[in-house]
Amino acid sequence: MKINYLKVNGFGNLENKEINFNNGINVIYGKNETGKSTLLKFIAGMFYGLSRNKNGKEISDFEKYKPWTASEFSGKLQYEINNKKYEIFREFQKKNPKLYDENLNDISKNFNIDKNKGNEFFYEQTHINEDLFFNTAVVSQQETKLDKLSQHILTQKISNLVSTGNDTISYNKCIDKLNKKLTEQVGTERTTERPINVINNKISTLENQINNLQNYKDKNYFINDEINSLNSKIKENEININLLKKIKDIKENETLENEKIKINKNNVEQLNLKLKELNNKLNSISEKNKNKVNKLNICFLIVFIVLNILLFFIKLNEIFDIAVIGSTIIYLLINLIYYFKTKKNNKLISNKKLDIQKEINLIKENIENLKNDITQLEENLINLISAEKNKLINEYSNYTNINELEKLFNNDYNVIIDNLNNEQNNLNINNINLHTLEIDKENIEKNLDFLASLEEDLQNSKEIKKDLDFLNNSILLAKQGLEEAYTEMKNSITPQFTKNLSQIIGVISNNKYNNVIFNDEQGLIVETNNGNYVDCERLSVGTIDQMYLSLRLATLEEISSETIPIIFDDTFVYFDDERLENILQYLNSQFNNYQILIFSCTNREIKVFDKLNINYNLINLEGE
Repeated sequence: MKINYLKVNGFGNLENKEINFNNGINVIYGKNETGKSTLLKFIAGMFYGLSRNKNGKEISDFEKYKPWTASEFSGKLQYEINNKKYEIFREFQKKNPKLYDENLNDISKNFNIDKNKGNEFFYEQTHINEDLFFNTAVVSQQETKLDKLSQHILTQKISNLVSTGNDTISYNKCIDKLNKKLTEQVGTERTTERPINVINNKISTLENQINNLQNYKDKNYFINDEINSLNSKIKENEININLLKKIKDIKENETLENEKIKINKNNVEQLNLKLKELNNKLNSISEKNKNKVNKLNICFLIVFIVLNILLFFIKLNEIFDIAVIGSTIIYLLINLIYYFKTKKNNKLISNKKLDIQKEINLIKENIENLKNDITQLEENLINLISAEKNKLINEYSNYTNINELEKLFNNDYNVIIDNLNNEQNNLNINNINLHTLEIDKENIEKNLDFLASLEEDLQNSKEIKKDLDFLNNSILLAKQGLEEAYTEMKNSITPQFTKNLSQIIGVISNNKYNNVIFNDEQGLIVETNNGNYVDCERLSVGTIDQMYLSLRLATLEEISSETIPIIFDDTFVYFDDERLENILQYLNSQFNNYQILIFSCTNREIKVFDKLNINYNLINLEGE
């Protein structure tokens, strides 16, 4: 693989910059702050995009390289893989670029698009992700800024590469970190205060507390049934009380109306007695007056007859005649007087009889009115009772039947009062029992609330334990995977790496050292000509530098079938002239099938290449 051409429209401090790259060695020259590191980031950004996440930095790469002055934040890059040319155009404001083949067909959708990383075309083409790209193909100055005193670090990196395939990963350190992580973040059966021990103890305590409170659930079910039953009874009591009260009111109204009827009937009886008395009185007055007249007439007649008899026997003619005439006159006078007196008395009697008759007529009228009132009251009472009964039937049809209502209506008033009192007593008792149950329920619910909080706490604790178990299994799985990978590395990759190192050190040391061996305890050791084994750290810094670079670059052949460009970012700033010449000559001879991009702030590399007559392509970012 190689990069042929790129165009920067706007990226960091770069603007409207076009660069052509050659096969082999390319030197990108520019003093500090001229954009070398920015150009390197542009190349990586074209392949992988720019992250908007800070990832522990003060600002994200997107914000860092977003131009302040340029109107565009974009660029184009042309590269070649397997003799096929591709062209990328990327607007960094957008997550996904446009990818064209050599016929300029848009093939962007032919590759997987990750929702976080965007289009993964370059990974699918090379099987190298961004982290691996920077850990293998890119070598910065910080990785070779070593002197004799710190060469142990570089030696360790070589050991890491040999044992794990990554210079930043030490198998032993990884295992130690995993064991430490397991102990600190999870814990084991032998620990006491670690998270897994704490959570197991808490779960055990919570389960015991919950078991002790479980019976409150059964009590709650029972007491709820009891409360529901009592509420039903209370409702029934209240319904019966309301019904009995209404029947009582109806009975009282019925009694009141019957009392009115009874009073009217008594009044009728009294008036009938009064009427009878007046009739008797009227009859008595007529008979008495008649007897009195008859008796008086008889008396006068007898006196007249006796007087005439006496006069007849005396027979005094003149006197007799006078006496007869006189007696007749007297009789007539007496009758006349009696007539007028009788007439007067008859008139008085007649007036009296008329008054009595009027009173009789008035009483008869009152009696008739009372009888009508009684009839009306009885009819109204019947209608009222019927209406109230029908109303109660409609109102309480859902609670009782007609026959029961009829029985209640037919009960005596006192029986209804007794039933009402009994219902009221039952209601009071049921209310007391309900209040007692509600107090018990309140206490039960407090325990149930506590139980619920314990169960929730238990659930959360089990989730924590589940997470801890997951972490524990993950760590164990990671250890297992690491051990298996390490074993696989030792059996397959490590021998190849040690073989490469042996060849490299043979070339570097002019066959002074020809055999490099790696083992778990000592790490890297080198066999000398006399057959003795020495620690790798005893080699010179320059030799170790070349071993590290060579071995690291050799990993590219193992991780990808593509010969991706090798990029050096001010890597050789701290190399002395001899070491610089050796490493550049070594790169030219051993990696001539790779495209090499050397970013440098000095002209030292240029002078070496000129001295050794090594072809290179110079790209001057300063425009010279």
